[in-house]
Amino acid sequence: MVGVWRTRRERIILEANEIGVSGERHYADAIERLLAEYGGGMREYRCTGLIRRDRGNSHDPHAVEVVVHGVRVGYISKTWSETVSAKIKDREVEMKCILNWNGESPHGIYHVKLLPLF
Repeated sequence: MVGVWRTRRERIILEANEIGVSGERHYADAIERLLAEYGGGMREYRCTGLIRRDRGNSHDPHAVEVVVHGVRVGYISKTWSETVSAKIKDREVEMKCILNWNGESPHGIYHVKLLPLF
């Protein structure tokens, strides 16, 4: 599966395996807040998000963060961050995003899924 994501000026082609998100549990508080504020208290929220380089990341020089409403909810998996960062360069790439939480706290299951904009 190939997805097309839009920046404000051009289209960027990303393969489905390049957009796996990791670190959601680390951003559990942020995901829960976004679901409460924008998701109407539901456990799933469909929205628009951004991927962009996080040049200040000391763990991965190619880190690409996933941001929803200005809040980080995860990162593109480190396996693919170098490939994705080379494709997006210094641009912010907009995409559809789904935030999920199973409702259990403090050891819940959190998931961020990225989808192409058509």
